[in-house]
Amino acid sequence: MLNHLRVTLGVHFVLPDEDTVHVLEDALKRAKRLGIQIARLFLDKGFAGMAVQEYLTRSGQPALIACPIRGKTGGTRALCQGNKSY
Repeated sequence: MLNHLRVTLGVHFVLPDEDTVHVLEDALKRAKRLGIQIARLFLDKGFAGMAVQEYLTRSGQPALIACPIRGKTGGTRALCQGNKSY
């Protein structure tokens, strides 16, 4: 319990030849086998990619993924300007 919210943390040892979609798919299958119901995934920026987003869309799993800021101008860096959230 964290601030009166139930949180389950999953840890998976990742081999060099595994991609993030495979890691996520294995973790979700294991949670389902164990009877853990997942309302929403909170993923770090290592899972930010089109392949993961497409997999989550196909599976219908709600998720919140941290978005890394890449590059010098434009993209997500352009959204992170000023003192207010976008």
